[in-house]
Amino acid sequence: MNIIGVKELDYRLSIQQRRIGTQSWPNGISKLKQLTGREHGELEKIIIAAAGDALPDTAMEPIRSLLDFIFQAQNLVFYDETVTALRHNLA
Repeated sequence: MNIIGVKELDYRLSIQQRRIGTQSWPNGISKLKQLTGREHGELEKIIIAAAGDALPDTAMEPIRSLLDFIFQAQNLVFYDETVTALRHNLA
């Protein structure tokens, strides 16, 4: 939020197209006091699209890697390839 700015991130989240089955953020997120686990998950799905070209690549890479790790860590079964991908995302 500090790199983009609170107002810019709120604006970008507010103009995201509404989709069935996905949380929308018409007023942004800067004034929220608390989020449920589901809301965190929904925000993880769209934060990269919302941040888009406003972030430099040096900031997007760690965010993308962290989100990849979070999604892959939720697998029910871990194969060697999965563990390798998890290690790669943390490196």
